[in-house]
Amino acid sequence: MNTIFGEFFILILMGFIWRFIKGVPSSAIVRSSISNLVLNLLLPSLTFGVIYNAPFNQDSWEIPLIGFIVTISCIVFSWGIYAVIKQIFPNSITDKAIGSIILGASWGNSQHLGLPILIGVVGSKYAYVALLYSNMASTPLLFVLGSIIAGYFSEEGMSFTKRCIHGLKKLLVLPPLIAMIAAFICRYFNIEIHPILLKTCSFAGNATSPLMMISLGMALSIPKITSILLVFPAAIIRNIIGPLIAYLFLNMIYIDAAISESLILEAGMPSMILALIIAEDNNLDTELLAQLITISTLLSFITLPFLS
Repeated sequence: MNTIFGEFFILILMGFIWRFIKGVPSSAIVRSSISNLVLNLLLPSLTFGVIYNAPFNQDSWEIPLIGFIVTISCIVFSWGIYAVIKQIFPNSITDKAIGSIILGASWGNSQHLGLPILIGVVGSKYAYVALLYSNMASTPLLFVLGSIIAGYFSEEGMSFTKRCIHGLKKLLVLPPLIAMIAAFICRYFNIEIHPILLKTCSFAGNATSPLMMISLGMALSIPKITSILLVFPAAIIRNIIGPLIAYLFLNMIYIDAAISESLILEAGMPSMILALIIAEDNNLDTELLAQLITISTLLSFITLPFLS
């Protein structure tokens, strides 16, 4: 597990160091290019390949069900807590900051970090749990519900209806969602996709995680004490409340013990790096979200060993 975090830390450090190299494009330009590349090409490729090949068996619907429950619950917790904070301290946080925090508190890094951790802790036999959790619950919710939430918080002063319409407009042209729908259509009508194309989708999608780690490093700055205090409740929701919710609901259904352990681990992953794409696309507070991702990732060094 420490090896995985070590690799991610090095990639983040590479992005952070980029900011101090003279004669190269600014980190803001590079981050914007990476976000556009991932959102419009790499992530749709990964989405299509995984959804097209996703196994469907007895456990298939229980796994994403837990993913849906955990994500929705974390949205409710974080939205409620930060709505109260803004009500009490109206000048301490903006709508765009709240939108970023909700994304970071509600969506965990269930595939790019969860998959290798699951393989290391539970074994490769249960790697499909991470794929189903991420690609049939967490990631689709991010690009559907997450986009609506981001659109809602991206325009301060807009009415609720206008904000929802703004989010839906963003959603309808979202490339990963289009790729997911295309994959389901191909599965439903038994349309054969050439193996070379599927391998290309997987190969292209594998570039998503390291690129987003480097992008995260480029977005990092030394956090202020006020920022740490502001995002720490969200980190607690992501790293502790999420797996606790999964544990409570798993006790209500019959499911294999190893799958149950895998789902609790998935629910406790630190904030999803891909949330930065949604935040960037909707002009939210990406710097605050990057700090939340960093803090929740550091916190996971403590929480994940307990969950496993």
